[in-house]
Amino acid sequence: MLEKTLKLGKLLDLYGDMLTDKQKEAMDLYYNCDMSLSEVGEEMNVSRQGVRDTLTRATSALMEYEEKIGAFRLLSEIKRDLENAIASEDINLDDIKSIADKIEV
Repeated sequence: MLEKTLKLGKLLDLYGDMLTDKQKEAMDLYYNCDMSLSEVGEEMNVSRQGVRDTLTRATSALMEYEEKIGAFRLLSEIKRDLENAIASEDINLDDIKSIADKIEV
């Protein structure tokens, strides 16, 4: 559960601006501020079930954005590759170039 929560927090950081204001606020309060469904509902003036529905739709949207865009996956791969290169203690420019080639801008 903690891993899912952390991933959703990172997806919210990456794709949060693509959510509706209501979805973004609910996700922020629930995942980043660690509020309960009831607390989020009170803050947003909606029912607990309304918060749950909003979170479900927002989570689905974030997962869909990641499936289509893949920024989280790419950043995770780059981070892993950099950590492996550093851990090998035999890092060279070709290794760095190979990692940098994953980033297309």
